[in-house]
Amino acid sequence: MAKYVSINGNIQLSEKAFISYDNRGLIFGDSFNFEMRGNSSKAFFEDEYFEFFIKSLKSLQFKKSILHRKNSLFTDLELLLQKNRIYKGFKARIIVFRNDNISNSCSIIISVDALENEYYPDLSNGLTIDVYKDYVIPEYSFEFDVTPKFSEELLLHQKLETLDDFLLCDKYGNIIKSLYSSVFFVKNASLILPTKFVNNSSRIFVDIVIKLANNLKIPVVNWDVKEKDLYDLDEVFLGDIVNGFKRVMAFKNKRYFYKTTGKFLEALNNKVKVNFKP
Repeated sequence: MAKYVSINGNIQLSEKAFISYDNRGLIFGDSFNFEMRGNSSKAFFEDEYFEFFIKSLKSLQFKKSILHRKNSLFTDLELLLQKNRIYKGFKARIIVFRNDNISNSCSIIISVDALENEYYPDLSNGLTIDVYKDYVIPEYSFEFDVTPKFSEELLLHQKLETLDDFLLCDKYGNIIKSLYSSVFFVKNASLILPTKFVNNSSRIFVDIVIKLANNLKIPVVNWDVKEKDLYDLDEVFLGDIVNGFKRVMAFKNKRYFYKTTGKFLEALNNKVKVNFKP
């Protein structure tokens, strides 16, 4: 985290920012958060993430204020980046939580970090993955739930050892996501997606990828992919708004290509560059 954070539009030192022990967001989970990426003080896909922001406010019945206007939110982000002297690539986390009292008022914390690359990095490093079988994604995750409950998933990173990531399944053994990102499959030049998704901010990036596929004239198919199907796929790649795409190089003794993954990366970077106005 950078030196300064923004709390309700007020910039202060990160080390001095605190939340009361009475905070309802901590006690009852009345909160939500999401990440964004951008360059030169402008976030990528502002409209899509602001739409999620408003939808989440309504879901938790938070009272809207002037701080919740689009221009206010992104102006606060821009000022915070300037205060931290971050002028190129960055990632930002927006945290919204209910205040200490019993009203529906809420507060917004924005934190930022500098990134090495202005845009999404290349696919030079392939990942080695496996399917994690001792954890099942709970059913409530597939509803619009901005306050997910604590789960084993947060501890799985301790089990990675020589792997780069795990694929996680629902109770039927269908692969839904990786530990850190959304998962995408390619077979016969078609993009294959899971038939259901964890319904939080990660879904925004999935929708972005679907639009990219349509522009590239790549067919999109929803399919229940299980572990045994991984041996028959041409490509597997992971994706999220901060890191872009990461190609999967290996699953056990199976090796994957990444030609289509490269097309998506090029299209994603072209998209943000075209829409970017410094």
